[in-house]
Amino acid sequence: MRAIVDQLISHGKVQRGFLGIMLQEITPDLAAQFGTTHGALVADVSPGMPAAKAGLKSGDVIVTFNGKPVEDVTVFRLRVSEIAPGTEVTLEYLRDGKPSTVKILLGNRPSSSVTSSERSTSKDEGVLNGVAVGDITPEVRQQLKLPEDLKGAVITEIDPNSASLRAGLARGDVVLDLDRKPVHSADEAIRLSDEIKGPKVLVRIWRNGTSRYVVVDESTP
Repeated sequence: MRAIVDQLISHGKVQRGFLGIMLQEITPDLAAQFGTTHGALVADVSPGMPAAKAGLKSGDVIVTFNGKPVEDVTVFRLRVSEIAPGTEVTLEYLRDGKPSTVKILLGNRPSSSVTSSERSTSKDEGVLNGVAVGDITPEVRQQLKLPEDLKGAVITEIDPNSASLRAGLARGDVVLDLDRKPVHSADEAIRLSDEIKGPKVLVRIWRNGTSRYVVVDESTP
């Protein structure tokens, strides 16, 4: 609170610290995939932002912030926003289960976030059984308001009885990664799905301007 008062005195407004990452809580399913039950999971990193410049990547799990444990994503976001831009902070994170530490110079939070027809559609019978995916055509990109550089496979159909639907996947979602491997096309999504052992698969998707991880478990009834 004192930092906010000082900013109001100095600048007449509050300038909030900004990392440029999208975060999500670690559910029990995600904990099994990432090997930790606490921390903030980095779902996506905005290009050119402080976190990206420092080398953070999607799939990293932030476990401490300035020496204090990160247990709750909302509280972590608040702690970052209370620090003035230009301040150097220290993050400890896990990548593939191995701890690393990085120093990041906070940026200034922007006032707003920047954020069919199918060329090919394939029905998945692998670990994403019951999901049909298509390539991202210019028409699909415009319809779903996808960033120009976003690559993946868009979900065009999903079986209402599938494990993918139970995990929260939906039509219009863009599959970005399967089992931490990037997806660039519908055919690649099908190939990776067939190659992954299962029955659980870690999936990163893009939805409504943000990315997030989900775990699809084909063993559940």
